[in-house]
Amino acid sequence: MPFSLGASRIAAMISAILVVQYSFDEARRIRFPLTAWLWAAFFLLAIPVTYLGIDPDTGVRKLDKLAWFFIIPLSATLVNSERRQTDVLLALAVGMVVLTLRQWVSAPLEAWNLVRTEVVETWMDGMIKIGSMTHAQRFVVGILLAVAWVTSACTQVRSRRWFMALLLLCGTGLLMSFKRGSWMCAIIAAGALLVGRAGRKGFLLLVLAVLSLWFVPPVRSRLEGLRDEFQEGRGGRMYMWTQLAPAMARDYPEGIGWYSMSSDFMREYGPDVEPNRNHLHSNLFQIRVEMGWLGFAFYVAWMSKALLDALGFLVFARGPDQRAARFILFALFALMLNGLVEYNFGDGEIVLLYGLLMGCAAAGLRRSIAFETNTGIPAAAPG
Repeated sequence: MPFSLGASRIAAMISAILVVQYSFDEARRIRFPLTAWLWAAFFLLAIPVTYLGIDPDTGVRKLDKLAWFFIIPLSATLVNSERRQTDVLLALAVGMVVLTLRQWVSAPLEAWNLVRTEVVETWMDGMIKIGSMTHAQRFVVGILLAVAWVTSACTQVRSRRWFMALLLLCGTGLLMSFKRGSWMCAIIAAGALLVGRAGRKGFLLLVLAVLSLWFVPPVRSRLEGLRDEFQEGRGGRMYMWTQLAPAMARDYPEGIGWYSMSSDFMREYGPDVEPNRNHLHSNLFQIRVEMGWLGFAFYVAWMSKALLDALGFLVFARGPDQRAARFILFALFALMLNGLVEYNFGDGEIVLLYGLLMGCAAAGLRRSIAFETNTGIPAAAPG
């Protein structure tokens, strides 16, 4: 349920309870892939690092964000067939539609309210100010889901039309979020997904669509503002990555503790940093500073294994599983790519997506390899 964090967590908890009960009643095994073990190791390491860090009172209260990665073994256990895989992703698509419709209604009203209260001067300034990075990344995932289904030979004509509508919905939702990093990640990931599938016409349409956005004044203004982000003297990302992060990592090689970074702490290292900021705009730098070298090593191994699972699923998948495998691989790639320039690893909504995708990747790989082993039929070329 990408439109509601609370509803998603309640559904996950109910599912987990039922899975545990079923595993005891039927003596069935709960699947715990390597990505889940790496999560567990990272989580266990975060406890002492945070307790010994600079702000254990705050950090310990935030450890629950890591706990929600239990969706990895939950998904790896439940998504045990091609049918279930498809059902889960179709449910995700429906959630994306609800999220987009809510965005269409709430965002303009919130922007007008900012104008009315004189927080901003124009309605468009209000739209830019309320833009949500969380929503933007979910829209990117929705776009990739739609592209994977639309370009699959296994998708029926009627279903393809529905997913074309999903593509348009999520595309407009992403545009309305005014988040440049998510725009770039959507273009790169969708372009990579389309390689060998849409032909020259598909790539031409993608290029024309991207170029046409330059002529939309708010979009052009946001893109031109990228120059400030990557100038060291402006207090933005480049300043954080080249000045603050190396100094923090040098002073705290063992880590400052999970979710223990504050605006005041950042200003001790760089008074020119963006105001009211408590993160470094990058998963890599944030994890290195918060969790130390050991936590950083666990994180890199964890994310690498997730991508390898997704790639292996794509290599071994057959039939309709192939479109699911393409989506999972490029959705994980997009989230991790966005995580290079935006800290999304501690975002509650994105954690659920990470967990779902990692669990489905592990389940799909196991299922596809088992099919080839039992039948002797080699993996088909991705189709």
